[in-house]
Amino acid sequence: MEGIIISKTKTLSKIEIISTGIGLLLLIMSQLLLSFGYEFLMSQKPIDFAHWSMFFASIMLFGLWFTLPSSLTKRIGLLTMTIGIGGIIGMCCIDFILWAADGNTELK
Repeated sequence: MEGIIISKTKTLSKIEIISTGIGLLLLIMSQLLLSFGYEFLMSQKPIDFAHWSMFFASIMLFGLWFTLPSSLTKRIGLLTMTIGIGGIIGMCCIDFILWAADGNTELK
């Protein structure tokens, strides 16, 4: 299996490289959409594209979790990465609810 060598025992396969690239592009797109401001976010129809792209980017980039070489820094990195991914997914879920309740003040 061909891929990019990241350590003596670990290589990245083509699918890992592609999923990482797609994840990074989705993350860049979501950050660009978020930079347009609150009014732009609330006017997105039929779905909240900014947060959905951030949600899918965090899932796609979760594959990096398995590519780190074994060491002490891997344990620290995995903990930090897992907390970050969980935080992004949680934030997106909260923002989905708030986006859906834009006109409903009782729901907010």
